[in-house]
Amino acid sequence: MSGGTSPYTYSWSPSQGLNQDNTANPAASPIGSTIYTMTVTDSKGCSNSKSVTVTVNGVPVGIFNGYASSINLYPNPTSSRLFITSDLIPGKELKLEVFNPQGISVYENLLYSSNGTLDATIDLPEDIKGLVMIKLSSNDLLVVRKIMVE
Repeated sequence: MSGGTSPYTYSWSPSQGLNQDNTANPAASPIGSTIYTMTVTDSKGCSNSKSVTVTVNGVPVGIFNGYASSINLYPNPTSSRLFITSDLIPGKELKLEVFNPQGISVYENLLYSSNGTLDATIDLPEDIKGLVMIKLSSNDLLVVRKIMVE
């Protein structure tokens, strides 16, 4: 934006995922695709707004709750059979996704825990090879792990 009378103030909305919400060029790292709106106000109170979309592709990396440390994925590396176990997951459905290095989903499956225990065996398709990201998710769980498939 241009014009107006300096000094200018900047305001970004929403502020989640920004390192600062009152600067002209904040660093954005939202967890999902987000439309940010910047409002610039000059010293005379005149303002103008513009929006920008930050698109998030691929797999988030990290562990996002207390159950996550109880989840075991093995062996690593694996030939194609993967075991997933946990003894702290309340009865729920978990979505398993496998992403290739480009962040493209190449395999999906639903897993079910019973009485707080998850004990799953996954036979990955033969065409999945190399370093992949395994994402386990439910309403209140998100776990991402790297696995080498030989």
